[in-house]
Amino acid sequence: MKNVKLIFSLFPAIFISLLYSCGGAREVPAPEQDTQPPYWVQHYPIDRQYFIGIASTPIIPGSAQHIPQARDAALAEIASSITVHIISETESRIREQDQLFSHTFEERISSFARQDLEGFELVDTWEGDRHYWVYYRLCRDLYRRQIKEKIRVATNLARDLLRSAESEISKNNYGQALRYHLQAYSNIGAFIGFGLETNINGQNVLLENHIWKTTQDIARTLNIEFLPSRATGGFLQGLSEEVKVKVVSDYNPDIPSKPVSSMPLSASFIRGSGQLVENIVTDADGSADLSLSRISSPMRSQTIAVKPDIKAIAGNLVEEPAVVDMIGSISLPEARLTIDIEAIAFCMEYTDRGRYNEMIRNVSDGIIRSSLSEKGFEFVSRKNKCNYILKLDANPRRGTVVQNIHTAFCNATIHFISDRGVELMSFSVSNVSGADLSFEKAKEKAVQNAVDRLIKRIDDDLF
Repeated sequence: MKNVKLIFSLFPAIFISLLYSCGGAREVPAPEQDTQPPYWVQHYPIDRQYFIGIASTPIIPGSAQHIPQARDAALAEIASSITVHIISETESRIREQDQLFSHTFEERISSFARQDLEGFELVDTWEGDRHYWVYYRLCRDLYRRQIKEKIRVATNLARDLLRSAESEISKNNYGQALRYHLQAYSNIGAFIGFGLETNINGQNVLLENHIWKTTQDIARTLNIEFLPSRATGGFLQGLSEEVKVKVVSDYNPDIPSKPVSSMPLSASFIRGSGQLVENIVTDADGSADLSLSRISSPMRSQTIAVKPDIKAIAGNLVEEPAVVDMIGSISLPEARLTIDIEAIAFCMEYTDRGRYNEMIRNVSDGIIRSSLSEKGFEFVSRKNKCNYILKLDANPRRGTVVQNIHTAFCNATIHFISDRGVELMSFSVSNVSGADLSFEKAKEKAVQNAVDRLIKRIDDDLF
């Protein structure tokens, strides 16, 4: 993160030229019906006490849309004037310190000025033959006071959150300390780059830099590991052993490897796939169980990564670009678990369908074996050599005859069964049609089409 030294006293300096207090509330004159435009339409007014916005839009016959359009354009001009005024002062200060001016900061100032515009007043309007004109203004001194107050409130709240974070650090609650730091940064999100200064523990600090550095220090001292770091698992099954995630912190040198409780963690496959509980939280011992109920990829080596879930830690923060960038810049520790998948050897079985058994086998066997072998499945003929059974249940039936074209339909299911007889997964299709010159050929087509669809479903779900 760039350290853009924009001192909190920036605002008094920026508005040093605004020493004139705005006058009392002025009565807004009623629009004149004179066909001649008022003076401010032809001669742009100059008033050092106000930001001024004057705009015009073409009149839309039979519609009043030109009125809000002109208003928005005039207020956008006021916001632009505020942006230019702040940036001109800021840029000169940065150049004095031989630092680069940040265009990102310029964009954020512009966005802030547009969103935070309040206290403006309508001075006058005028409607000509073709255009509608509007004149708005905003008291510079009023705007300065509003911003100073908002910065004061944001700074005080951020400082309170940092005090809460220090209290949590003293109790070794580093997850909660991180949360308070991120909330403090979020609270000053609209003013990142303004160089807010405050006093913390007797020292004047640049607030955004202090929060960012301390947040990084806490995150950098976190350590995550899997216990064990390598495990075995079965396809369409879970892990064969218990696996835990452990989080400790070395932030306090007097208490090395202190367990971190209530730390939200995010788990994900970076190689392979399965039914994994992705959001977990450490217990009082800094540990959490890894919950993997099913490994759906047949890859022989798979990897799961776990790291602190920074979004869960932060909670609901403002969607300021500077806050999003800060969260994304935090260096987070990560642990990886290697999973070795047991060999996948299948035996093929078919549900008994009487006289259709041979036809179903002949149509289906080649499709299933060739398609799944490409995915890493192994097929064996001896049951004592296989650890999975792939069972096809295909049930063809005749349909109708239309102009000598026979139709047939097939319901089919593929069952994945463990060598202990437990069904692990199944895929089904219904009423898959086939057509040919005879019912027997039509049934073969229906079985073939059904098996093709089953293979596609397996591909979509497992691969």
